[in-house]
Amino acid sequence: MNVFSHLSQLRAFERKHLPHLITRDDCDIVRVIGLYQERKKPLLLRQLFLERVSSYATVTRRLARLRELGYVTGNCGLDKRSVLLSLSPQLVKIYVRYGALLKTLAASPTVK
Repeated sequence: MNVFSHLSQLRAFERKHLPHLITRDDCDIVRVIGLYQERKKPLLLRQLFLERVSSYATVTRRLARLRELGYVTGNCGLDKRSVLLSLSPQLVKIYVRYGALLKTLAASPTVK
């Protein structure tokens, strides 16, 4: 079983490439935004709150931090009252590499 070896490799990748994703809330916010972006559906700020990632105050605070870091971008919608959220292209590239690492680890033989 290579479970802990694989987890160590994943954690090393996260420490190196995603050091600013500190809390589970950070990771969940990025995951939800990325999911909508992957499905090519616009994600409004209001919808992010409806996903119940965390409390309103926590999501607001963590999202502001992720925007300052450049991980998340927000564009005003057509009527200028709504904010469409998306991940930065740089963060998407990191997650594509992370996905490739996951695939590699899943395909590797396990020792019993």
